[in-house]
Amino acid sequence: MIDTHCHILPALDDGARILDEAVEMARGAAKAGTRVIVATPHWAARGPSATGDFLRRQTAALGEALAANGVDVRVEPGAEVALTPSLLETAGPDTLPTLAGSEYVLVEMPTYLDWDLARRVFFELQLRSVKIILAHPERTAALCENYERAQELRAGGIKLQVVLPSLVGQMNRFIRALARRLVRDGLADLLASDAHDAAPRSVQLARARKLVDKLGGPGTFERLTVTGPASLLGIDT
Repeated sequence: MIDTHCHILPALDDGARILDEAVEMARGAAKAGTRVIVATPHWAARGPSATGDFLRRQTAALGEALAANGVDVRVEPGAEVALTPSLLETAGPDTLPTLAGSEYVLVEMPTYLDWDLARRVFFELQLRSVKIILAHPERTAALCENYERAQELRAGGIKLQVVLPSLVGQMNRFIRALARRLVRDGLADLLASDAHDAAPRSVQLARARKLVDKLGGPGTFERLTVTGPASLLGIDT
């Protein structure tokens, strides 16, 4: 698996608190079959984490720690960027942190953001040549209210990344239903963990594999977790 959404960089957000916890997260992911993790801390437009160089250094340091501890997982730099109007003050393809050095930026839509305003921000980002992956669309209130909005985003070139907890029922039934519908209808492009801690995920992944292939047909889980992200982000597995 290529996990394209994981809060594994220590002491940057509400994910791993210390380096040892980050190492344990990666160790557990490796046991569950993950080979590449894209580290996606919540990103603020100001502060030390605002630079790509900072995120790359932090990712490289974690990679060294994993190698020293015998954990066979590669970590790539990334971030989870909040979709807010203020993002447009500096946003461009060369100013936002991308996933694994690709052209894609992972964004999350805050629950308070009005749909019409969100559409304008999405559109403006695309005008600035920013390629977008929307994190956990099934947890986005505007899309839960109106499924056609997910279809509109997808038709407009925005990729959708569903997360494992939503699919296997760790969220409420509305989120679960939307996550499964996105997979069933072929609108999901990626499937990621959105992991924030070292909780075991082997059982979760096994359940998700069966469910995803049942919803989308044989090979869907492989497409959403390996071949799809590898092609989209240019990741060599």
